[in-house]
Amino acid sequence: ARTNRAAVSAVGSLDREAEAAAALSSMGFEVLVRPDAGLALRIDHPETCGSDRQYAARGALVLALGDWRRGESTSDASVEVLVVDAGTALTVDAARATDPRGDLEFLGGAIALGPGELQRAIAGAGARLPEFDLEGEVPALGKSTREALRSGAVVGFRGAVRELCVSIAREAFPGGALPRIFLTGGARSLALPALTELYGAPQGQLSPAGPGLLEDPMLVHRGLGIAALHHMG
Repeated sequence: ARTNRAAVSAVGSLDREAEAAAALSSMGFEVLVRPDAGLALRIDHPETCGSDRQYAARGALVLALGDWRRGESTSDASVEVLVVDAGTALTVDAARATDPRGDLEFLGGAIALGPGELQRAIAGAGARLPEFDLEGEVPALGKSTREALRSGAVVGFRGAVRELCVSIAREAFPGGALPRIFLTGGARSLALPALTELYGAPQGQLSPAGPGLLEDPMLVHRGLGIAALHHMG
């Protein structure tokens, strides 16, 4: 059966968000704009927290807990997760469910430049710096200025991913091992080597009984869909 419902959310231009909502509405869809992610935001100034971070955290928690299609848990275990979204920005966020049928909590995290923005920032910092790309193997020991710039953008980015995951996990979940990590975003291939150093290769699915690494390019969309389904019933 054809669906007649749609959910829209944008963290950039609100005008573009409104245009998308209007276009879907004109096509006969019931449109929900920025549905509440259903998280308890354990942060200062929650009104400033981007919806993409919240949806990614909601998707990660529900996937880790069990049945994401219904937004309900099938596990009796509490769940702690880190969400790494490598895109225009790099975000690393901590979330948890202390009770599978209770609050889903967003604990905060870090926002840094993504690899593309690092590339543009470094190249634009000095008029005599050469242009460089982020493709292929990138050694840490650059043998030219261009290679050194590539190392700073790619290897430095991976170092940021690794350090933020370890440090945020230590502060958010003191005394415990690294929690499950969910990786998403258009530049996730550049972040993946840093995370496989921590966990090994990504798993196809996660068990609530143990930690692991899951690569999911649709994580933000999953969280948005879960929030919309919960709101619409």
